[in-house]
This record gives sequence, C-alpha cells and structure tokens, in this order.
Amino acid sequence: MARRGLLARTQLADKATSLFQDAAIAAVDALADAGNALALPLVVATTSGGITAGQPLVVFTGIAGCKLMLPPAKSVDAGTASFQFIANVSANSVAVVPTGKDTVNGALSLTVNATTVAMLVSDGVSRWTKVA
Repeated sequence: MARRGLLARTQLADKATSLFQDAAIAAVDALADAGNALALPLVVATTSGGITAGQPLVVFTGIAGCKLMLPPAKSVDAGTASFQFIANVSANSVAVVPTGKDTVNGALSLTVNATTVAMLVSDGVSRWTKVA
C-alpha cells in the first residue's frame, strides 16, 4: 500500500538518478492520493517486436528467442525520464534491446529471465537503466 512520504531522496551525484528519485517520490505520493490505485496501459507481447512509447507495461508470454525493442529513450520529451516495466510471465527469457544508438545498462541488450520483472527508466536522452 503506497503512503505519502514513504520515500526519501538519497544523496547521489548522478543527475539522472536524482531526477528518477524525484519522479518516484512524486509517483508514490500521487498513488497514495489516488487511493492506491494504479492504471497503466497493458500490452501483451507474444512475439518479437517494438514497444511503442506510452506503453509502460509489457507482459511477455512468448517463446524462446524473442526480442523486445525499447522505444527511444528520448521518446517523451528531451530530458524527461520515462518508465518501462517488462513482466516476463513465460518459461523463456526475452532479450530487451534499445533503439538506434541508445543503450540499456551501458550495453546493447538486456536479458529478462523467465518469470521475472524488469523496471527500466530512461534518462530522456539515450540511456535506459534497469532499476529493479
């Protein structure tokens, strides 16, 4: 259950992390204000394909060897972070690949193992980072 004031900033030098912390605190507070209800557009992916900006929650149910392409890190507004949740409910891992010259955790792909969830945040420019 979300509670207003549940999160507090930690002291970090990285500007992107600070922006993420501020956004997360605001999101938890807004969730508490909304009676702990969260509504996100849900997309079910059964094959390889691209994730469209504005589809923050993808549930993967596909077969082995599939790849999900992230939207561009700058797809919202320059300098505005966006979230991407990928819930892999299949028995297979899925590769998550960035678009163009973007990176994910500094690499060209990220594996989301079977029955796990990855939460990614963009820096609003060219990087996706797995935060959970």
